[in-house]
Amino acid sequence: MGLKDLDVGDLTERKKLRERLQCKSFKWYLDNVIPQKFIPDENVYAYGHVKSERGLCLDTLQRLENKGTVVLGVYHCQEGGSSAQMFSISREHELRREATCVDIGKPLQNGVYNVVLQECDDKNAVVFEHEQGGQLRHKERGLCLDVEGVESGGDVLMTRCEKNKASQQWKFDKYFKLD
Repeated sequence: MGLKDLDVGDLTERKKLRERLQCKSFKWYLDNVIPQKFIPDENVYAYGHVKSERGLCLDTLQRLENKGTVVLGVYHCQEGGSSAQMFSISREHELRREATCVDIGKPLQNGVYNVVLQECDDKNAVVFEHEQGGQLRHKERGLCLDVEGVESGGDVLMTRCEKNKASQQWKFDKYFKLD
């Protein structure tokens, strides 16, 4: 059940108050006060949980994104829209959350890297290539998100892309056509 389906009771009086005070809509606020704000489910190619074929989802693992660069992990997919598991692929092909973007982190061993969330850089966007149900490929480095050998609660990896490797296949909840 989504929030749109939630019964919040009679809002007639609140709507009348809003009309009497001539309040602007929330959309107006977003468009005019903070137009630079990224809206995770608008004007994106894909949105929602990013689920691997093993049933693990990309997850922040409750690591504090507002405290600088953090390592990204995977966790059993949480029904009901766990915000720690919500990601988008933007029109610019960034794999991102609201204010943080996914990139390659430090090398671990033999061409394997960890994956990090860091503040998005509008001038130097990190581009990911993705087709529905396929790999999430870092365009510049040619590496793919991978969960081979990773358990729930572990850190997701970036490894050499292998076309049909099951641990490199990912699917978002929703896909959209971009104009």
